[in-house]
Formats: sequence, structure tokens, C-alpha cells
Amino acid sequence: MERDKARPSRSGIVFGATLLLMGAVLLIGRLTPGENGPLHSWWPLILVGLGLSKVWETWGTLQAGSGAWLAFVGLWLLAVNLKLLGLTFGNSWPLLLVALGGSMIWKSTRGRPEPPAEEARDER
Repeated sequence: MERDKARPSRSGIVFGATLLLMGAVLLIGRLTPGENGPLHSWWPLILVGLGLSKVWETWGTLQAGSGAWLAFVGLWLLAVNLKLLGLTFGNSWPLLLVALGGSMIWKSTRGRPEPPAEEARDER
């Protein structure tokens, strides 16, 4: 009896590598004094891109919500970094609570997926 080997998730590898690289670049930027250039303000676009990619890849499933959440956080961070509409971390953090509450309501109204017919018979 052979054990099924789990295939590595390509999107998970790309996502993890991107987060690792982004974290390393930001850490280096924080440790060096002075202005860090355009990356300092525009880095949240990476989160937006990763989130939209996740939404595209998992469209129609509950997993798409995690991509939408990541894209929202990226847009929020971008707006704060660029001070759009006067947003700062101090005055805009409640937006995260609003988004979190909305996503919880959205997930709960979507319901649970129906189990396949075989699993339904096994449970009886």
C-alpha cells in the first residue's frame, strides 16, 4: 500500500516566497536610516497583487475570501502610506474591524458546502 504523496502547492510556494522576500526587504529598509525610496510607500501593492491572484485562483470557493482579505489589507496599507483621504494608522484601524465583521457575515451566509454523496452515506 503506497502512501499518497501530497503535491506541493505552487501558489503556496510563490505566496510564501513573496512574503519572505517582501519581509526581508522591509526589514532591511527599517534597519537602514534615511528615506528608502518608492518601495517604502508602494510595497502594499505586492499584497494587493497576491490577494487578487488568490481570489482569481479560488473564485467560487470560500478560500477566495482570504485573497480578498489580503487585497483589502494591502489597499488599506497603501492608503495609509500615501495618506490618501487623510488616513493614518491611528484614525483608520477601525476599517479593519469593519472588513473583518463583513467577511464573517459573508462566510456565514454562504453556508457549508454539501458533502459528496459517498460521505453522506457513510455518516448514516
